[in-house]
Amino acid sequence: MYTFAYCSLVVVCFGSISADVNSDSGYNFLVIVTDDQDIMLNGMFTTSPICCPSRSSILTGKYAHNHQTKNNSRSGGCYGRVWRETIEPAALPVWLSQAGYDTFFAGKYLNEYFSASIPPGWSQWFGLHGNSRYYNFTVTENGKVATYTNEYFTDYLDTKTVNFLKNLRADRHFFAMVTPPAPHAPFTPADRHKDLFPNVKAIQTPNFNISSSPLRNIDGSGTRQFVLKILIRLF
Repeated sequence: MYTFAYCSLVVVCFGSISADVNSDSGYNFLVIVTDDQDIMLNGMFTTSPICCPSRSSILTGKYAHNHQTKNNSRSGGCYGRVWRETIEPAALPVWLSQAGYDTFFAGKYLNEYFSASIPPGWSQWFGLHGNSRYYNFTVTENGKVATYTNEYFTDYLDTKTVNFLKNLRADRHFFAMVTPPAPHAPFTPADRHKDLFPNVKAIQTPNFNISSSPLRNIDGSGTRQFVLKILIRLF
């Protein structure tokens, strides 16, 4: 569901990069990719509702069976050899760079990215190593690895992105992609926010009362017939 929304932005980019980058007909893009926002797009589907395959689709405009990132592991294609050698060199930022765009990336790239290298096509690169770190994070900053202990990662991304936007060249278009892990688990707030709501509890509707077993109700009765009907409808 999330993938379809983000890929729609990518399609717009692919359709626009043939324009003269110095003309008024060109476009600037600020793409913010966030996780777990509970968006509902009725009538739309995602073919790979998992992190690394979805991010790979955003970057390439391809389905998982074409970019070959099938899960969040290196063996499953997440920043694996095929991605680095075959798919990544022909991804969206490369096309944009060739069309004369200034390209900027800050945030989480792919789950298995732990590298000092800059992926092809990016003019400026601030890529998180690994997944969902808010403090004590490591990033590659334009080819140099740096570790931050006390800075909050979302604040770090804000600073880098605003600096990029403030220093843009007037004669060039830009594509900026910002990918904060927030609000993805482990749900670590910034220190200035962690005590803002000490007595507030999240509202839990009856939907939260589902049994730990998918085949058993709270009252102990079985639900196999219901599950069977669902399976029949699916297949």
